[in-house]
Amino acid sequence: MKNNRPSATALFVANGMYFNSKRRRLRKDIPEETRASFVALIENIYGIKRTVLRKRLHLMKCYFSQRFTIDGFYLHFLLRKKCIEHEVLQAIRSGCKQVVILGAGYDPLGINLANKFPEVRFTEVDHPATSVYKQSVFNRLKWERPNLFPLSCDLNNAERLFSSEKFDRHAKTMIVCEAVLMYLPSKAVGGLFDVIRKNFSKCKLVFTFMNEQAPGDYMFRDAHPMTNNYLRLNSEPFTWGIPVLGVESYLKERGWRLLDIFDDHRLRKDFLSPANQDLPLAIGELIVSCEPLNDGK
Repeated sequence: MKNNRPSATALFVANGMYFNSKRRRLRKDIPEETRASFVALIENIYGIKRTVLRKRLHLMKCYFSQRFTIDGFYLHFLLRKKCIEHEVLQAIRSGCKQVVILGAGYDPLGINLANKFPEVRFTEVDHPATSVYKQSVFNRLKWERPNLFPLSCDLNNAERLFSSEKFDRHAKTMIVCEAVLMYLPSKAVGGLFDVIRKNFSKCKLVFTFMNEQAPGDYMFRDAHPMTNNYLRLNSEPFTWGIPVLGVESYLKERGWRLLDIFDDHRLRKDFLSPANQDLPLAIGELIVSCEPLNDGK
C-alpha cells in the first residue's frame, strides 16, 4: 500500500461484494443486511445512487475487474465474509465483550454487529490513509455508533498498536485478521501472533492466509497474469503465506492452538446454498480460527 493512499485492494473487495449483491442468483446467499450495506457504501463512494446508467456502467467495470483477475474471486469474498461473521457471532454468544477487526477496510461487519450487540465494544484498525478516507465515507452514511471505534495504525508495528489503552486486555476478546497477513513480511506476521497472545489473556483469533503452493508462491490458483501486476502497481503484493499442511505446527510454535480451518470445500459446504454449488470459486486463501495455548505451551 502506498503510504498516502487508501488501500486499493480494500476497495476492490468492496466492489466485488457490490457486484455479488446485484446478482439475482446469489440473493439467497447474501444476508440482506450485508447486501444493503455494500450497496449503500459503493453507491455513496462513487456517487451513483440516483443514476441507473452509472450503476450499470459500474457493474460492468466490476465484471471486467474479476474477468481479468481470478474467476470466482467475488464469490470467495462472500463466503470468506460469511465464515468470519459466523465465527464472530459464535464468540459473542459465548460471552465475548470485545471485537477487534484488524485491517477492516470498507467491510460493514463492525457497524452491522455494533447495531445488534450494543454491549460489545468493536474496534476497527486500519492503515492511517485508509482509515481517514473510510471514516469520511462512514460519516456521510451516518455509520457512527457509540460502541464502534476507529483506530489508525500500521500493522507492521503490532507492539505499538496493542500498547494502546483503547483495549481491555482482560475482556474476552475476538480478533479478526481478514486478508491482511499476506501483505506483511514474515517477521511482522510472527510478531503479530506473539503480541496478541501476550496482550490478551482470553481471546480467539480468526485470520486468513495464502496457501504457499511452492516456495515464495502465495498467489491464488488459476490467477490471471494481470493479478500480480495489479497488486504490484498498487504497492500491495503478496509477501507471506504458509503451506496448508504446516498451519498447525506454525501456530503451535508461537503458542497457539488450531481450532478450525476452512478451505474452499468447507466454504462451499457450509456457506453456499445447494443451488449455487456449481459456481466457480477462487482457491488459495484459507480461514483459520485459533486460541492461545495455556501458558504459551
